[in-house]
Amino acid sequence: MIRLKCGVCATKNGLRRAGDGPFSLSQPKEERLVKRGVAEYVVDVTEQVGVEEPQKTIRYDAGMTMKQLQGIAAYLGLDVSKAKRKQDVIDILDAHFATDADPEPSQEPAAEEDSDVPNLGAEEPTA
Repeated sequence: MIRLKCGVCATKNGLRRAGDGPFSLSQPKEERLVKRGVAEYVVDVTEQVGVEEPQKTIRYDAGMTMKQLQGIAAYLGLDVSKAKRKQDVIDILDAHFATDADPEPSQEPAAEEDSDVPNLGAEEPTA
């Protein structure tokens, strides 16, 4: 699934513009548009019955190009600069998902309670 960054793309269903959102084409056509820099891959979002929030699923395999795999790793914040082969990147991605890591890291680490610091929480104003 891709999303246009600029320009217009003719599909069976008419013209697609950058503001139209993600859509799917055949894999060779998607690769060609991404290579030319006019489109980018997007993560498939699937909804499951009984789940309130959609769950992001990231799919990758050995049939993808090195650039596609590096893009997925970059989205997840993984360093694959030392990977020489596609299988090296796939191994890094497999290790990441094996640890059940959250795709979006937490904002701040939990702060420890310090007794010397005054509590400046929201309270009723005093007159």
